[in-house]
Amino acid sequence: MVTYILRIPYESGPNSYTANFTLYNYGTVSSFVPAATNDVITLDGDVKGGKKGSVIKVTAVADNVYQVEGELIGTSTSDANVTPFADA
Repeated sequence: MVTYILRIPYESGPNSYTANFTLYNYGTVSSFVPAATNDVITLDGDVKGGKKGSVIKVTAVADNVYQVEGELIGTSTSDANVTPFADA
């Protein structure tokens, strides 16, 4: 398994991005949004998504402010999808 980590620079501060991810895992669909202090997105190819076909789009809407959206594909056979958002 390969883990991918995307990090918003700390100097951007909390609430420097808004995001919405939809995660598809073997018939289970979940939606996730980050908490105010989340500045890391981790994809693990399993319960957090990141398999082939996953898409993340990052749009700069102002200086140091981003809109992040994505459709993630995982391989977990459980119903336990996990948010890809976290604090550094």
